[in-house]
Amino acid sequence: MSCVSLQASPFYGKSGKLLYFKVKASPYLKPGDVVLQVTNFDLITNENAQKYHCKDQTLTLHATAESTATLSVSGSSHYGTCVLPFAVTSLPDGVKAYSAKGLDATGQLVVLSEVKQLAAYTPYILYSTSGYSGSLSGTVDANKYGEVVSDGLLRGAIAPQKKSAGYVLQDLGEGAKFYAMDGVEFLIPEGKCWLEMPSAQTSAPQYGIQIGTTTSITTPTAAPVTTPIYTLDGVRVSEMQPGRIYVVAGHKVLKLK
Repeated sequence: MSCVSLQASPFYGKSGKLLYFKVKASPYLKPGDVVLQVTNFDLITNENAQKYHCKDQTLTLHATAESTATLSVSGSSHYGTCVLPFAVTSLPDGVKAYSAKGLDATGQLVVLSEVKQLAAYTPYILYSTSGYSGSLSGTVDANKYGEVVSDGLLRGAIAPQKKSAGYVLQDLGEGAKFYAMDGVEFLIPEGKCWLEMPSAQTSAPQYGIQIGTTTSITTPTAAPVTTPIYTLDGVRVSEMQPGRIYVVAGHKVLKLK
């Protein structure tokens, strides 16, 4: 690490504080005492590059149980992921949350089930038609802490994770889907999620999304010529475009490809 004086003034004192450390605790930090070690720290003078070694130190910080974390949903893909270290009983306006327990009958779609509240240390998929960015606050339960947490097919990062196996939620031009990492290393930030399939499940390069099991987004089949196709805004179209949701015969349909 390197430091610089923000006061832009020489230090002439023979005693006193030369510098201080300002540490910002992550909202996902486990409540309690945290040890910060300062080692191999040197000061170098500007005039003659004289080096002064500072004595190694061990500092103890206290992380409180009260936490504020950021929640975000993409305004373009309309989807996002989250895992919070505290429970949320009321979601922000316009934001929906889903768990992902398994696949549909075709094995091609991840089935999302809507939830009205967010449990602590539980990964979720988020959806918002216009996107969202804001903060939520709550009390962290240290007894539930884990660097990686799971629920159904989802895995949540409480501490940043480097992953090269599994699936990440992305929009690559065909709407939001879970795409295989395929050995490429992804850094999953704290508070975000990825998807893992059971070892017995045959892997696929990608998985689409199905919301619910009955009034759902389903794998489309060729619609009869007499069956009208509408966008979600009620505009009739002649054919479906990949990555978009349509209404066909009273059902929501996601065109995969």
